[in-house]
Amino acid sequence: MPDGADYSYWANYTHIFVENCAILDPIVPVYFVYAGIWATMAIFFLIYLYIFIPAESRLTLQKSLLLLPALKSLEVVLDGIWLDYCPWVGMDNSTYQYIQMAKISIITICYTVFVAIFYLLCKGWQLTV
Repeated sequence: MPDGADYSYWANYTHIFVENCAILDPIVPVYFVYAGIWATMAIFFLIYLYIFIPAESRLTLQKSLLLLPALKSLEVVLDGIWLDYCPWVGMDNSTYQYIQMAKISIITICYTVFVAIFYLLCKGWQLTV
C-alpha cells in the first residue's frame, strides 16, 4: 500500500423483505382438491364397508383402515389453509398460530395411527370379527 493511501470503504446493507404470496395462489387450490380426493376415498370405503359387506364379515382391520384416508384428508386441508395464510407473513397472528397447532396435532395423530396400524399388520394382526 502506498503511503498516505486511504482504502476505507463504506457499505450500507439493506434487507428488503419481499413477501411473494402470489406464488402460492395456484398451489393452494391443489391442496383442497387433494383433500377432497382423500375425503371421497374415505367416504367410498365407508359406504363399501357398511353397505356391501355383511356385518358378520367385517373385520377390525377393515374398520381401522378407514382412518387412513380420513386423517390424511384433514391433514391436507390444514396444509392448504396454512399455505393460504401465506406462511412468510408475520407469525404473530393468532389465527396462524392456531392453524399451526392444529397441523402439528393432526400430523402427530396421523402418523402415530399410521405407524401403529402398520406395526400391527407386521406383527400379524388378528383378523377376526
